[in-house]
Amino acid sequence: MASFGTWSEHEFVRPSRGIMNPEDFEAAWKTSESLSEILEFVKLCTESVIGKRISAVDGKCEIVDKFVSFMKLMQNKVEEIPPLKQPMRFGNKAFKQWYACLIEETDKFLDDLLPAELSGAKVELAPYIITAFGNEVRIDYGTGHEVRF
Repeated sequence: MASFGTWSEHEFVRPSRGIMNPEDFEAAWKTSESLSEILEFVKLCTESVIGKRISAVDGKCEIVDKFVSFMKLMQNKVEEIPPLKQPMRFGNKAFKQWYACLIEETDKFLDDLLPAELSGAKVELAPYIITAFGNEVRIDYGTGHEVRF
């Protein structure tokens, strides 16, 4: 995995889309450091549980608990914002209202999650969290969204 030195030295940058077509995927993604990091992360996660029983895990992790609470909150927002009665060709426009809540709650979630010295990371993390739930304009969800998660 990439080493960033100390986090305080890292300049956080708002992510931008880099894969626009199949050629970009072949040329940029398959040889990218990001893909290598994702694969390494999955490998390390897999290796970390080899030989361990589920019962051996105490399940106590403050960060995970905060994330689960955030996900439950967003689930509750789904229930609070009912679908609009409309033709359903391109998705329900109530999604846009839910998405606005997602943006607001993601900001609060990251304020709660990140220590003060990493508050600058919000600019980089928030777009990944938000866009992992789909596209607000197209009201859709596709294969590119879940990898952001």
